[in-house]
Amino acid sequence: MSANDFYWELAELNADAIIFEEYEDAYLGYAHRIGGLKPVAVYSYSIIVNQLAAAYSYDEELVASLEEKFKDESESELLIVEELMNMAVEYVDFNVVNTAGGEDNENGPIFVMEPQIGFDERRAE
Repeated sequence: MSANDFYWELAELNADAIIFEEYEDAYLGYAHRIGGLKPVAVYSYSIIVNQLAAAYSYDEELVASLEEKFKDESESELLIVEELMNMAVEYVDFNVVNTAGGEDNENGPIFVMEPQIGFDERRAE
């Protein structure tokens, strides 16, 4: 079953649910909410950010400007990746999450913040 099938299922339950077709790979499904609210789409925040950062990495002009910015740094490649991730987070926060549904957000999606894979704070010593 593709994400599109889930979108159709959600559309039957809540025709006003806000979806982002451009982030279909980050679509996790839909969530039922208490209080008589209609179901809404659920997306992985980290997948959206990672996809956007990856897209930024193909922008040759942007990467060249970051290479110039960090050319004197010992870990310039790591700094470039961190900058691309920061840019993606900023974009997603202001242009996706904050605009997804207006003030009441009744039909806006839920963005899940997953823990880092492989990290278990109980094992940290």
